[in-house]
Amino acid sequence: MVTVNFSTILRSITNNESSVSIEFKGSIRSLLEALSNRYGETFSKRVLDNGQIRRYINIYVNGEDIRFLQGLDTELKSTDVIDFIPSVSGGC
Repeated sequence: MVTVNFSTILRSITNNESSVSIEFKGSIRSLLEALSNRYGETFSKRVLDNGQIRRYINIYVNGEDIRFLQGLDTELKSTDVIDFIPSVSGGC
């Protein structure tokens, strides 16, 4: 079972769930499909753009950015923890 954590700002598209544990085998791509089925079209639109992760969404597997792993093809194990964190920007 993988654990998926959502930052506070993303909870509006996850029925206010901050974390969910789901029985899952496969890649990040497959996980995104499963989460889209669970949370609906709003989740898909906010996280994905033409099948790719929107540039302001960061996904980490066990603390490692998937951009430095195999991206959407990163395979998951049942003990993995996945974090969805939007980019933060701003300044003075």
